[in-house]
Amino acid sequence: MLKFFVYRLAFLSILIGACGPPPTPVPPPTPTVTPRPTATSRPTPTATPISKCPAPNPAAVWIAPVDFNGYPEAIRAYLNAGGSPVELTTILRNASSINDQWGGVKPIDLTGDGERETIVSIYTPGTLDRSPAPGGMLLIYGCAQRQVALVGQRAAGPSAAETLPRLAQVGNIIGAARGAQIATLTSTCGASTCFDRFDVLGWNGEQFVSLMSAPLQLPSGAFRLVQLDQDPAFEIEAQGGVIGSVGAGPQRAEKQVWKWNGAQYVRISTELSPVKYRIHAVYEGDDALAGGNYAKAIEWYSRVITDDALKDWHAEIGYRTQTDRATLTAYARFRLLVIGVGRGDANARDQLDQLTAQFPGGAPAHLTQQLAQVFWNQYQATHDLVAACAAANAYANSGDNNQYLIVDDLNLFGYANRTYTSDDMCPIKG
Repeated sequence: MLKFFVYRLAFLSILIGACGPPPTPVPPPTPTVTPRPTATSRPTPTATPISKCPAPNPAAVWIAPVDFNGYPEAIRAYLNAGGSPVELTTILRNASSINDQWGGVKPIDLTGDGERETIVSIYTPGTLDRSPAPGGMLLIYGCAQRQVALVGQRAAGPSAAETLPRLAQVGNIIGAARGAQIATLTSTCGASTCFDRFDVLGWNGEQFVSLMSAPLQLPSGAFRLVQLDQDPAFEIEAQGGVIGSVGAGPQRAEKQVWKWNGAQYVRISTELSPVKYRIHAVYEGDDALAGGNYAKAIEWYSRVITDDALKDWHAEIGYRTQTDRATLTAYARFRLLVIGVGRGDANARDQLDQLTAQFPGGAPAHLTQQLAQVFWNQYQATHDLVAACAAANAYANSGDNNQYLIVDDLNLFGYANRTYTSDDMCPIKG
């Protein structure tokens, strides 16, 4: 009986195992596809650019010119024969046309066509003792159809007063997408002063031209190419000195800034050194009045009259008649009279009274007092400011009582200063 029970228990165990959860099926392996080999692409052939210049020729022969004027053609012939700029530099050094200070040879792409032009700067032998620089010439050579041509030239004039156009800077001065420009400095010197001219040369598609909107020339000038803002073009900062001649009169040094506007360099600011002489205070008043700034004009004309710190040039140089303070004071009071009448000031007459008290008959600048009287009388008769000014200017233009001396006395401040006419005395025109 026990044996039968054991058999049954074993049989039940087999049945229970058969009724359990089925085993988890194992998925068949995913078939993999072997990739086909990728064909290696062949590089696109690039055409070798054909140079516009002659092939280099280490055996190129230099044929020296007969005189200095023959250098432009001699250099062209050498480059055209395949001569290199490096060898040309050595040749010109040996010919005493380049040294460590003056002259040079520089290859650079100026036109933006991918081909380098050759800039040659040479000085005239025998002019090294000139100040501030010797004479000479600046030459630019370019290539077309495997030939070299002289495509740009700047030379000192025949006068010994003009110098070699020196290279101030070569490179992308205007921030162009391609190509480069040349900044040059040339001096023209007189007995006491050199005037320095700054220029920027660029390619316009046909030739090299000045990129300046007007000549930039200053006495004893100093020039810098600087970055004053965020755009890539350089600005030109120009600082002038003064003319070193007594005949030029008292002067104010001038600082200018020029900016590239996309087509040319234009002057965007001018700053003069502080006013030290009374005549320059007059000019400040005149400019303010011409610009309609009456308050500023009154301030400057008042300084002409009262500021003892302002220098009187005639007294400074020992001029035969040291009456410039009287001349300028009378002129300033007349201008204040015109402003007062024009504005309808109740005390405008005070300026005429001051003129009458300070400059009676026989005193310096008495004629300016008479000019003011003519103006006042005409205005009282007509209440027309234009008519009053016309009468005053007509008086200054008359020679009946030497009235022309009113203008002449204002013009005794040297050729570097302003020249007045009788029509400038009273500035209100119809």
